[in-house]
Amino acid sequence: MIARSAATARVQLTFRRASRVPSVHGSLISQRPCASHAARFASSHQRSRPAKLSQWKASSSPPRAREARDAGPRDTEWLPTSLQKAGRLLEAKAGKGSVVLRFEHVDQPVLLSTLWLRDSCQCDSCASPSSGQKRFATSQVPVSPEINDVSVRDDGSLAIRWASDFMTGDAHTSTYSCEFLLRHLQRQRPKTKDARYFWDRQRFADQLRPISFSDWMNSDEHFWRGLTNLYQTGLIILENVPHSETAVVDIASRIGHLQSTFYGLTWDVVSKPQAENVAYTSEFLGLHQDLMYYKDSPKIQLLHCLQNDCDGGESLFSDGAKAALEMELLHPNLHAQLMYYKVYYAYDRNGHLYHRSRPVIPSHFFHTRELAWSPPFQALFDPPYLDPAQHDDRALSTTFHKWRRAAGVFDAIINAPENVFERRFKPGDCVLFDNMRIMHGRRQFNTASGHRWLKGAYVSKEEFVSRTMQIPAEFDPPLPASYKLPESDWAQVRGLLGSSTVTDQRRSRSDQQKTRG
Repeated sequence: MIARSAATARVQLTFRRASRVPSVHGSLISQRPCASHAARFASSHQRSRPAKLSQWKASSSPPRAREARDAGPRDTEWLPTSLQKAGRLLEAKAGKGSVVLRFEHVDQPVLLSTLWLRDSCQCDSCASPSSGQKRFATSQVPVSPEINDVSVRDDGSLAIRWASDFMTGDAHTSTYSCEFLLRHLQRQRPKTKDARYFWDRQRFADQLRPISFSDWMNSDEHFWRGLTNLYQTGLIILENVPHSETAVVDIASRIGHLQSTFYGLTWDVVSKPQAENVAYTSEFLGLHQDLMYYKDSPKIQLLHCLQNDCDGGESLFSDGAKAALEMELLHPNLHAQLMYYKVYYAYDRNGHLYHRSRPVIPSHFFHTRELAWSPPFQALFDPPYLDPAQHDDRALSTTFHKWRRAAGVFDAIINAPENVFERRFKPGDCVLFDNMRIMHGRRQFNTASGHRWLKGAYVSKEEFVSRTMQIPAEFDPPLPASYKLPESDWAQVRGLLGSSTVTDQRRSRSDQQKTRG
């Protein structure tokens, strides 16, 4: 009780301080009391306390804090949606530890830290012209660099003359173009291209727009739009790819370097005897993700169809992130089991031994929308402890059994016919998908009726993220108008499920609680 009272007092003190002084959120000067400071403090205080699975409480809706976070920061709604809409930089003046800017079409003043400005100087003395690398460490910059003069030049750039600069001891002038300032300010605004679009079978089929190989390789516009689509939906398809074993390398290289694994830079998905991987058979392959036993599992997987004239072998895809959000909406208690209980994955064949444990829904899922589900490559679980002194029915209430029930619901969601996109690939098709979000599988096929040959490759998360950060602003938004950015991820999943489904599930849980009561 004492600890709780102290925490409450600290939260109240934080809010009172925020009410007396202007709130600075990033670059924004806000004149209204910022209750979010208190909320963030309370949230961090709660996170610092040890969490136990038994303390997880079911709720009729996802946590409001997560929903607000998904909707994006609200204090940056004033930021223009493009550089042109902000207009010219009109005025700049020095403040205490800051520089206050006024833009032509922005009503509110913009406040930038002098520490950030001095640290961000891109002149030849501060950054190498050839490599762009800094010539000093941020820790060397004074916490509040002293300014001699601030001005806006005729070309609209900001010029700051620093006094007794830490690098030379003399005055130093830094210049920042209006475009540079706005580009970095806009990092605080959630962009359409940064959103994810969750889908079921019908929605994906309706929105599918295959890209030709020629456009992907030769048209910057089609490439950037395709890359953005891959980031948002997790799955795109290229058509008319040349019948070449190196074509998959050409496609992947537009994103970045290929990720090498013990399968090599590229690999062949064909049926063969004594296969070292279930994918190299003609058996049914359930929905899964690749290389979950790797510390750095591949981010993007590519599969180029070179031959497919046998019966069966249709490829299957399901949006795992949508399934995880659906679990939290409709089955919050079961969702918790998938967050806390780790699953073991392993590979031990032909001199290769890899082992990794991870939960189905990791803690960073709410930021990355990445998860882990790969039943074909699971290792053995540790046997649950059963107390001989307990009654036999307690054996079915172990954490392992609870996880099994949750995993069964998740498996049913991703494999539900309405959630699985199925496509029979023909020679010349190449699919690219987010291996950390999209589950993929394959139906059984008959090798006696023909041959099925896919060429595969991987791209790492670092390469993919590096490329997506370069997407030009003019390709935002990249999708059809019907694919509008919703208020939050939860709104998308509710829309896919239908309001009646969510309401019925909540009513059912409420009735069960009343019955137990």
